[in-house]
Amino acid sequence: FTSFSSDSAGIDINISYNVQGKRLAIIGIGLLPDVYEQSFHSLNLKASKKLGKKEQWKASFTAQNILNNKKRRYYESYNSTSQIYDYFNEGRTFALSIGYTL
Repeated sequence: FTSFSSDSAGIDINISYNVQGKRLAIIGIGLLPDVYEQSFHSLNLKASKKLGKKEQWKASFTAQNILNNKKRRYYESYNSTSQIYDYFNEGRTFALSIGYTL
């Protein structure tokens, strides 16, 4: 996580990189093996700029999952090859917003 802020320029920028490690998602029962969610890497950005003479306006840009990492879950059991349980591509998200403070 890193951030930059300049009060004189009215700019705020935040960049974060998060990693969720491999984790147990579903406990297997009987002949059904456990399901593990694989590690997920996420790079996110938020930038904003205050506008106007009284800086009452604020424009923001947000980008999430910039690396476009996919979420994957696999069946895993002892002495066997992992098999796909599900695979989800949530994609990248971009947003622009403008706000006004009274």
